[in-house]
Amino acid sequence: MTEESNKFDKGFTYSIIKRYTSNIEGLYNFASKRHTIVKYLIYIFLILFSIEGIIIFAISLVVYIFWLLAIIVIILRSIVGPFI
Repeated sequence: MTEESNKFDKGFTYSIIKRYTSNIEGLYNFASKRHTIVKYLIYIFLILFSIEGIIIFAISLVVYIFWLLAIIVIILRSIVGPFI
């Protein structure tokens, strides 16, 4: 099978993840062939990039949990409210 048919077989999300991970892998391979200072600068960039992604994911998860709790409280108040 070709790469194009794999992209459609495994879905759109898979193709996006594969594209971005291959970009990071290419940057890593580029860094491994360079001088030591450039190599470590690129490694630091990759680490900071991954930490930023984790922080953004954590913030969005916290916001999602707060919205979920707010919806649950609204539903519970509408159910229990007439009895109080």
